Amino acid sequence: MHAGEFWVSDEISVADIAIFAQLHALRTDLTPWQRTEIAARPRLSAYIDRVDRATSMHAGARARARAARTPLPASLAIPSALIESVRFGLAAD
Repeated sequence: MHAGEFWVSDEISVADIAIFAQLHALRTDLTPWQRTEIAARPRLSAYIDRVDRATSMHAGARARARAARTPLPASLAIPSALIESVRFGLAAD
């Protein structure tokens, strides 16, 4: 592992995200033995936590950007009944 904060550099990369997905899954209740093995490795646990924090910050920024967008005017909004009928294949021809 790179001596920096993340797997290959000091900045988060696609490699970190790919590895994180696998390692994070091993920390769940579905894999108790693997969770224990990862917890026994402080550097690995710290790495997983760093990637988790870094990606959470990006997700938060995206959520704030979505929330800041101007909503559609009512005249352009699609009625929810129409959306439901199309989604369930109930739209009339």
